[in-house]
Amino acid sequence: MEDFTTEQAQKKVELLQSFGAISKTTTQLFEKDAERCGLNMPQLTVLNTLLQFSELTLDELAAKRFTPKTTMSGIVQKLAALGYIEREKSQEGRREVKYKLTPAGEDLSQTAGEESSVYVAMTNVLAQISEEDIQTLLRIHADVLKCLQVELEK
Repeated sequence: MEDFTTEQAQKKVELLQSFGAISKTTTQLFEKDAERCGLNMPQLTVLNTLLQFSELTLDELAAKRFTPKTTMSGIVQKLAALGYIEREKSQEGRREVKYKLTPAGEDLSQTAGEESSVYVAMTNVLAQISEEDIQTLLRIHADVLKCLQVELEK
């Protein structure tokens, strides 16, 4: 068992706390944006994903949102009932269904993006950090993610 009083162990804890704090705060900002739209965060992220990719199958949506397919099914059913997305049979396969935004869903997603608290916050971050530091941060995050994914696959 590791001694958590060592400098190395304290750095690990500090790093984890830093990622946790950023994740928690950005999640809170996204939740605030979703609430302003009358949705929850998973619903708003699905609308935003469909705005970006035009039309996707349930499997594709679930994969892009890192959400189980059964959970995604409930999200898209609710969004369809609200009139924000619609189902369309795929031309590639008779049984495959694709989801796409309705005009109301597109308007809501675009409006949410324009008024997004998290995007305003990121704009402020970008204004305070040099391009070089941003690129360094992105590279470091990619390196950390790779290490975490290797550990996850064990």
